[in-house]
Amino acid sequence: MKTLFLIVIFLVQYGFTQSALTDSSTNNRKPKKFVGQELPNITLCPLYGKSFQLSSLKGNIVVLNCWFTTCVPCQQEIPELDEIVSKYKKKNIRFISIARNTSLDLQRYLKGNAFTYEQTLFTDSIYQTFDEYFPRNIIIDKNGVVVFDKIGYSPLNAEAMTKKLEELLDNK
Repeated sequence: MKTLFLIVIFLVQYGFTQSALTDSSTNNRKPKKFVGQELPNITLCPLYGKSFQLSSLKGNIVVLNCWFTTCVPCQQEIPELDEIVSKYKKKNIRFISIARNTSLDLQRYLKGNAFTYEQTLFTDSIYQTFDEYFPRNIIIDKNGVVVFDKIGYSPLNAEAMTKKLEELLDNK
């Protein structure tokens, strides 16, 4: 019983890198990595507004964050991600979160928690593209090519993302 309690405490403390919603076949696979490639043309469904295609954002640098509201590591990185948005808000960069939640759950979460990314919802086509590994941060260059793809939370992620964004902005 004590061992079970310690395991539960450990999992709560450090969170899950991967969603508890995955099935056993997903747990045995390695996540798809996309650096050096274009992502499939997924449809993004904003919390508010009309759906749009990822390909419509070519010409912009795009930062995607895949997460869900009860994911502890996802929650931990939000303040750091918001700092990045604040730093680059006057640049030609789109910051888009893709939440693995219902619209209602996401709205409830955002009422009490700031997250300045443009909020979109996970769809079947997004699931087929990214699987369910959270949190996940992806940076796409102006040509639509993935240049950064990181799964999991680390305090070093924001620094690595900032460095990659600086490189992309310097290579106008």
